[in-house]
Amino acid sequence: MSYRVKPRLWMALPVAVLLALISMLGVPLLLSSWTNDPSRIWMVLVAICLTVLLVFVPVFAALGWLRPTLFDPQRVRNVGLFVLSMSPMIVLAVWIAFGGYGDPQGLVIPIILSALQAALWEEFVWRGATVFLLRTRLAEIWVALIPAALFGVMHLTNLSTGKNLGDTIYQVFYATLFGLAMYAIRRVTGSIFVGVLVHFLNNSVTELFYFDDAPVLYKIGDIPMTLPDLIMDSSLVVGAITAIIIALRYPRVPVLPTPDVGFATRKNR
Repeated sequence: MSYRVKPRLWMALPVAVLLALISMLGVPLLLSSWTNDPSRIWMVLVAICLTVLLVFVPVFAALGWLRPTLFDPQRVRNVGLFVLSMSPMIVLAVWIAFGGYGDPQGLVIPIILSALQAALWEEFVWRGATVFLLRTRLAEIWVALIPAALFGVMHLTNLSTGKNLGDTIYQVFYATLFGLAMYAIRRVTGSIFVGVLVHFLNNSVTELFYFDDAPVLYKIGDIPMTLPDLIMDSSLVVGAITAIIIALRYPRVPVLPTPDVGFATRKNR
């Protein structure tokens, strides 16, 4: 496997931060006149989607990094781990089947676009580019844990939007579990695309569907926790545990060329 620019471990954090800043701040600031206009916010969300498709993807293709960013070089072929990894998808399907549609009064399109842009850039950055670059040197357990932890920590920015500390800590924990679960899905499906779909459904279905008869069991900050919420969180715990099992059981996923040991031995004789 050859690259036009050789990927190295030290690139992982700068590349991830740069891509995240472009998506979270760069595009919204560039279109700042639209971000505060509810009737035009959809344009900002579309612009973020297009940034991934028309900027990130061509740049990574030019570097020779696109295929290992989007596709796993060694898919995990294990039926049990596949089923466990897909538990968030199963729960979301049940959520749709048994939940009631909420009809959010003209916000359907913004909710769908918001879910889509987050799924595209977050999966491209954290389960795509960061996973690929970390694999150039690190064992797979760190490849699983580090992007998930960074993805979780990123949600501390919610404090700046007025969220209280309890809500924010829960969201950091939830996002970390979610990141691990998406890593597991990448490993068992062989690409980030199913993760993009699950991420999109997680962000949109939980906004569009509700359960009338689900009593609030307790609250985390201002977040009411119902039985469906606990089941969803439990599915992420299952996905996260599966990710760790996969990373420990399959500890090395090579993305750089391996030297020809036989040739090197013959040369040194």
